[in-house]
Amino acid sequence: MLLLLLVLAPIWAGFHTPSGNIVCNASRRHIDCVVFSETRGGQATWSMDVTGPARRHIVFANIGTEVPELAYGLTFRFSGFTCASRRAGLTCRNRSRHGFFLSRARQRIF
Repeated sequence: MLLLLLVLAPIWAGFHTPSGNIVCNASRRHIDCVVFSETRGGQATWSMDVTGPARRHIVFANIGTEVPELAYGLTFRFSGFTCASRRAGLTCRNRSRHGFFLSRARQRIF
């Protein structure tokens, strides 16, 4: 009898920063991050695909918040996305090196 074992990669992952102010959810092709202190009339959301530019928009839905903490000094890597958690803020990039920096005090897209 031949036994075949397949290990499937997760289809999504997420994290929150230690302050709890930023939450991110990523799929294999897309990442969304919310800065709760910037949320008024919907959730201010920074998004990007695995390649291409990042963007900011308002989403009228809830982001998943039951995700593990990404401690300061650690980096989240998933499906072409890299997010570095630091005390100064969170920096996320995609394969094209586009991304965003998010903190309570400021946010910017690059």
